[in-house]
Amino acid sequence: MTEHNQLGCTYIPENLSDFSIIVVVLIEMKTHEDWLKEFRAKIEEGYETQRMDKRLAGFAHEHEKPVKRLWKYDQPITAQTMVAGQPIIVAPSPTYRNVEAFQVGIRIDLSQWNFKDPIVGSDSYMFGIGSRVAENEYHAIVKGISDNAGNVIKTKKKGELSKLDLKEAQAWIGSYGNEYAETVIVPLEQKTKWLIQEELWLPHKIPTGYLPEKERGMFFSGWINGVNVYWMRFLKDFALIYAKRKAIICNTPMKIYYDNPKRPKELFVSKWCSSAPILDQAVVKITL
Repeated sequence: MTEHNQLGCTYIPENLSDFSIIVVVLIEMKTHEDWLKEFRAKIEEGYETQRMDKRLAGFAHEHEKPVKRLWKYDQPITAQTMVAGQPIIVAPSPTYRNVEAFQVGIRIDLSQWNFKDPIVGSDSYMFGIGSRVAENEYHAIVKGISDNAGNVIKTKKKGELSKLDLKEAQAWIGSYGNEYAETVIVPLEQKTKWLIQEELWLPHKIPTGYLPEKERGMFFSGWINGVNVYWMRFLKDFALIYAKRKAIICNTPMKIYYDNPKRPKELFVSKWCSSAPILDQAVVKITL
């Protein structure tokens, strides 16, 4: 029978062999730093799989520190005809607005973890942590854009978003923002209704030439009236329709670290996100 000593070695007694052989196998023990590298790799993989910032905005930037001011302009860029009949493009001067930066990270309690023994399933757990950070960021993005919507309208039928509601919102954005709104974010329940009613043009039917796979993301549901539909489980009482290229997002690099590198009790995943429209008139919030 194999015996183990306190040094992490394996000893094979002589009576298990025809020869008097002692075999010592050194077992390499992972350090806390080794575990941190593995945790970080899986968390980052989970985040990258579900991140939505580059799919929801025309301008997604990364900054080392949280961004609390974003640029905007009050009126859309317009073309005016001069007396001589020559058009001239009129661009308003950009200004800045104060925005809220949200902490979308997660704190993980490691006090009950036994780092000496293999942690079965830790890779899937950490992958899930990264996915949740991405979803938290998704929520922060939607909040930042919706809080600065240029208009708020109600659905014609309470609790249900229709194609007519989308057309009304698009028409307003076209008139006041001089933009085409091609992105709508809806509650999961609304997506389910559209699926049951067979109103969605499902993703697998959409040629990649119209919308490449890398631009879709996990929460992409398909098209309705030529609008890209995304679902979100955090939403309950409103939908958001806007022109993607008139949204701006700033987030910080993800930082993953122990509270105490030598005797860790907690693992921190830190990430900040802020967002807002560049032009408020390019966004309509539709209350359900």
